[in-house]
Amino acid sequence: MALLALVSQSKDVLKELKGYEFMSNVFADGIDNSLSTVLLHYGDVSRVKHIEFEVKTSEMQVLDTMMDFLKFLKENYIKFTLRAANINPNSEVVGDITLLDTDVHFLTYFNTHKIDNKFVVTIPEFLGGKIMNVCAPYTCFTYYLSNAVELNKYFTIKLVTQYEFLDPLERNSLQDQVKCCEVKDFYQTVISSTHNISNQNKYAVYHNVRCIDNKGEHECSLSPTIFTNNYVKGFFIKGDITKINEIKVQSSGMTVLTYDKVMIALYAINVNYGLIYIPYNNSKYDDNTADSYIGSFPYHRMNDIVISVSTDVDNLEITFYHLYLHELGYTDGYTKRYYYKPQILPKLVCPKCNALQNNGIWMLDLRDKDGNTDWIMCNKCNYQCRKHEMENPNVPCVSINYTNNA
Repeated sequence: MALLALVSQSKDVLKELKGYEFMSNVFADGIDNSLSTVLLHYGDVSRVKHIEFEVKTSEMQVLDTMMDFLKFLKENYIKFTLRAANINPNSEVVGDITLLDTDVHFLTYFNTHKIDNKFVVTIPEFLGGKIMNVCAPYTCFTYYLSNAVELNKYFTIKLVTQYEFLDPLERNSLQDQVKCCEVKDFYQTVISSTHNISNQNKYAVYHNVRCIDNKGEHECSLSPTIFTNNYVKGFFIKGDITKINEIKVQSSGMTVLTYDKVMIALYAINVNYGLIYIPYNNSKYDDNTADSYIGSFPYHRMNDIVISVSTDVDNLEITFYHLYLHELGYTDGYTKRYYYKPQILPKLVCPKCNALQNNGIWMLDLRDKDGNTDWIMCNKCNYQCRKHEMENPNVPCVSINYTNNA
């Protein structure tokens, strides 16, 4: 009893100091042939660090090496998912969102270890982020692993989480904010799709939101469809990269990016053998700040995104992982997800010649009698006016065939 009291007292002291603590949760049988574990509301902020796959004694000869473990993950396709369920004081679920949905085999390309009879898969810091437990007392965060039958046969699995304790002033400030307004934080994740390429010269992978084919169906026929509803700054390709001759990205019939073998070798980011990253802008994939999404592609506002892969081999399996950012909002103890939208520049149209201006030509050295300096000159007919006279919300701000809906 004295020892338990001492441990409890130590935790109370820790909560009054800014610090960290690691804890592990065992995955247990969940729903739909999955294993699950619930993130504890222990610290103020939590960050998932790694997954431990401890091989059972009876299966140590079967899963002895790292190659055995990677082969097992590839053959069984173990999905790793994080879902957040908002639960009201009456214990009723009032909202359920998916924050992360990828596969464990993809995670092994970043940092994986074998320690004794354990295979340790580290969760990359650029995926996901911190969960503000202090702001979400009514949200239950649950991690899932699919294919429970095979996992239970070979492993005992733990999820290791780092819990951070804020100082009292910082904690109280956040708790006060979520009562009167919303606290937001960025959260980066991926969405994946796997495709088998035949020996055709080109294989097109369609990613669309509002594509209507000639049969009048919602999805393009014979084409895998991904609904991301967000800005994408790049994508990973997993597979035998050496067998790819060309990667081409098109939208509305326009080619926006082409990588041949030379471009892939020189400019694609080599994450690990069998995994490359192709950016749409100049930012790094592990930069999960809002600024890293400047110049990203708004998939949800394009009629279609077509990624064509050229190969000369038969039955080449490749997987795409599209990298995008959303925001977690915390209000009144509940969690919401917002798709991130970078700030769009004003849509400027010359009122005289109707020319689309993009940014126009700013007359910074021009000042009127009232001291206003927001004058702009048309880059086609040289008409000069105040900026607000050119703003037109009905005109798209870029020329690629965007839909009218945000």
